[in-house]
Amino acid sequence: MFFRTAPYFAAVLLPLAMALPGGPVHAPTTINRAQEQKLRQSGAPPVVKEIRRIANRTGAQWKLLVGPGNATAHAGKALYILPAHDTSQVILGQEAWHLPGRLIDAGNNQCFYQADVFAGEVLRDTIGVIWYDRTLMPDGRWKENTTLLNLSSAVPDTLVFFGHGRRSTTLGLAFRGKCALMDTIRQTVHAPQQ
Repeated sequence: MFFRTAPYFAAVLLPLAMALPGGPVHAPTTINRAQEQKLRQSGAPPVVKEIRRIANRTGAQWKLLVGPGNATAHAGKALYILPAHDTSQVILGQEAWHLPGRLIDAGNNQCFYQADVFAGEVLRDTIGVIWYDRTLMPDGRWKENTTLLNLSSAVPDTLVFFGHGRRSTTLGLAFRGKCALMDTIRQTVHAPQQ
C-alpha cells in the first residue's frame, strides 16, 4: 500500500500544497545567468561570513554561510549551506535560504515572516538544519511550517511539514547540546506582492 501512497503524494499532493497562497517559504532560489554574469564581471566577490559548521555521522561536514540574498529572494541577507570541502565560498548560483529572525515590510513596518532556525542533530538521528517559521498570509492569519534540510546522508534532502509538531523534539535536543539555535537577525525589506 505504501508504494502506491508515496508516488501519489509526490505527484499530486505535494504540488498542490506548494501552490497554496504564499507558496513555499523556503523554496531554494537561484539567480538567472545574466545576473550571475553581471556579478562575476563586476570583479567584487560577494562578502560571505561562515557562522557555523556541522558534521553528519559519516564525517561529512557542512558550512553555514551568511551572504547577500540573490535577485529572487526578498531578504537582504540569506543563509547558504555548502559542503565544507568547497573552499571557494562562491555563493553565485547556490540555493538561498531564509536567515533566522524577522522580515519587516519597509512599507508598513509590519512583520510578515519570522523563523527560529536550529543546526546540528535537529531531530532524533537526523543531522541538518530546521526552520520553524510563520508567514503572514493575505487574509491576516499566520501559517506555520517546518522545513527540514536533512544532511544525514550523502545527498541532502528537503522536507516541509505543516505546523510545528516537531518543535519540542528539537528543543529537547538543543537543551542536551545536540543542536543549537542560530542567532536571529531583523531585516527590513520590501515584502513580496501577494
